[in-house]
Amino acid sequence: MGANLNSLLKISLDELRMQMLGAQVAFGFQFQSVFQERFDVSDPARRAVALAGLIFMVLTLGLLIAGPAVHRIADAGEASIRTQRLTASLAHVALITLAIGITAAVFVAVVTAFGLRAGSIAAALTAGVTLFAWHVWGRLMRPGTRQPIVNKATHGTSVHDRIDYMLTEARVMLPGAQALFGFQLLVPLMKSFETLPVAAQTVHFAALALVAMAVVLLIAPAAIHRIAFEGTDDPRFLRLASRFVTAALVPLALGIASELYVAGARLLPDSPAVAWTALGAACVLIGFWYVLPLGLRAAGGTE
Repeated sequence: MGANLNSLLKISLDELRMQMLGAQVAFGFQFQSVFQERFDVSDPARRAVALAGLIFMVLTLGLLIAGPAVHRIADAGEASIRTQRLTASLAHVALITLAIGITAAVFVAVVTAFGLRAGSIAAALTAGVTLFAWHVWGRLMRPGTRQPIVNKATHGTSVHDRIDYMLTEARVMLPGAQALFGFQLLVPLMKSFETLPVAAQTVHFAALALVAMAVVLLIAPAAIHRIAFEGTDDPRFLRLASRFVTAALVPLALGIASELYVAGARLLPDSPAVAWTALGAACVLIGFWYVLPLGLRAAGGTE
């Protein structure tokens, strides 16, 4: 018996929420750790691993949010086999980048406390355990044949299901934005923040405002749904909330890329690579969250 498409897509989005919870903790720690007093910015290995970890965590966030972005922009909230498969594929890749990001975070923490040898051993163990638990184990248990996916929504996805999808997508995006916002508020209170160039300090506060805007936009649908529509299924709410969720991705992408620049300015002072890295991150996030969905929408074929 085939699996129901609506159920599979909902499960995929819920799984993305679980991955996002792990990603937000690792990303927040890595961002804040480079401003801690015990973080030795003179150690090239520690700087390189910390920056690499941040880059992989940004990539993880991009991959995790790409699925909801495709569902919202390319399919307008309709359930489709293409989006379900794409979401699953992106989640698989995000598990690899998340494992690398967590490994980098473990290395930075352990090497600070116990030295390079212990940090290297801890990082290797972390990489091995996470990749085995998240990829190898699952592939070993994978059945030889797949059940076909049955799309019962022959007349289109109902308004109720589309609203449920949209609110779930907002819950996928919101944890990362909230965690980053919390760590952003702490950074100016640290002594090392004063050592940053004025330009980097300015970028940080601009990023803080951008992420705050994203948080407001992502929470707005739930507030509007409860206050204006009393929780009922209304197409007007679906259209309005979809615009809020889609628009929130712009300040979120710019805020994350800006904070990568700030962390880079701490790790690699006066290096032009910092600005290029942040610009590249912005392009990757916009590519995952807007260019890919718009390209798929133009291509059609939602199945």
